[in-house]
Amino acid sequence: SPPGDTSVTAPSVPTAEPPRVTSVSLDGRTATSLVLSWTVPPRQQSRVWKYEVTYSKKVSPAAQLQPPTPSVTLPKLSPGTAYVVRVQALTADGHGAFSPQHEFETLPEGAEAAASAAVITGTVAGIVIVLLLLAALLYVLRRRRRSRPRQSAEDVYFSKSDQLKPLKTYVDPHTYEDPNQAMLKFTTEIPPSFITRQKVIGAGGWLCPPFPPH
Repeated sequence: SPPGDTSVTAPSVPTAEPPRVTSVSLDGRTATSLVLSWTVPPRQQSRVWKYEVTYSKKVSPAAQLQPPTPSVTLPKLSPGTAYVVRVQALTADGHGAFSPQHEFETLPEGAEAAASAAVITGTVAGIVIVLLLLAALLYVLRRRRRSRPRQSAEDVYFSKSDQLKPLKTYVDPHTYEDPNQAMLKFTTEIPPSFITRQKVIGAGGWLCPPFPPH
């Protein structure tokens, strides 16, 4: 260059790394469909416009879908067949790198019906078991109720707490040689509050027959 001229070399600015799908997961499947989802590094998610999913049988031409979210359902597939899947992110700047190949297989034909039948059978069996347990419980309760002895009037009377107190026996007053001694035996155990004057018999004094406690 001529003397005095200065050359300036502009530093190269590295372009942003294109978003890359890091993993693809199988979320569900039937005999004719696969439900897939995938992830992109969080710092690159804002740059993704949509995704491109390429799938095919191992020996067939590939088909493509472009879902706007990181999940997709691949429809109209063949039962019991393995499919190869790759996913890439699309941005305003272009396409990102493809994910590694993943292989997923649809369910065999009739597998869904068998699974549904198993679920129904299990549900019915559970209901039957619950009903049998309830019936057995009711039977036991009825047997216990029938085996319980019925209470008679005497049982009710003697079951009262005040009737369970010890009873005191007395000798027949007529067996005493001295009637005064028999009278004294009884009257000494009668509370004075239960003795009232009723009537006068002759001139010998007051006769106070006792009243039984209420």
